[in-house]
Amino acid sequence: MHTAGSIAEMVGGRLIGAADRPVNGVAALGDAGADQISYINSKKYAGFLAESKAGTVIATPDTVGEATADRSWIVCDNAESAFNGLVMQFAKPAPAYEPGIHPSAVVDPSVKLGRNVHIGANAVIERDAEIGDDTVIGAGCYIGHEVKIGCRTLIYPNVTIMYRCLVGNAVILHPGVVIGADGFGFVPGPNGLEKVPQVGIVRIDDDVEVGANTTIDRARFDQTWIKSNVKIDDQVMVAHNVVVGESSILVAQVGIAGS
Repeated sequence: MHTAGSIAEMVGGRLIGAADRPVNGVAALGDAGADQISYINSKKYAGFLAESKAGTVIATPDTVGEATADRSWIVCDNAESAFNGLVMQFAKPAPAYEPGIHPSAVVDPSVKLGRNVHIGANAVIERDAEIGDDTVIGAGCYIGHEVKIGCRTLIYPNVTIMYRCLVGNAVILHPGVVIGADGFGFVPGPNGLEKVPQVGIVRIDDDVEVGANTTIDRARFDQTWIKSNVKIDDQVMVAHNVVVGESSILVAQVGIAGS
């Protein structure tokens, strides 16, 4: 069991109040109980704090309150970051993917597999693809011809990566992602609209995370390039030949039409 004191040591924060207060879980301010920990990182959430029953609260220096009989405080410069670091201490472990190839998967004999690769049920990996060490290919994925995927990459079920695209190390692709579909290009011709050839690739560098059902189109020429540490929301469309700079965040735009 954790206590306010042990968590303060864990996150490198300054404890105010009882060190032996039990902490058995994490929760948002509005939902937390006496044996749970929450956080506040802005004065605009003071109203939620006033109504919260959280027994321990991580706070910034400008949001911290006074210790009471029913609340301890842990002061950190970045309360949200400290809290995020705690979440996995209380969460159930993520599912483990054992190395190996499911009997229903179709893997071309020419494919180069690294060590400890997991290939899930009904996945298809085409000719001359390369998969790095400790990478997970989820159920129902399609990995196209000559695709290269790095090490420690997690590809969730039903992801499609089309031919010759490049995916780096420690990348996360959530369900339904499509990498390397043709860019959208048509020009008027004598027989109507003619398709413009899309002969480039998609390149995804290390430590990128792509949300569910996002699409990243292959380039007309050269490459559509997602640079390292980029984070992309669900249902984002990245067009052909776009270059997304390092550590960028792309968020989906959602519209709701009235009747």
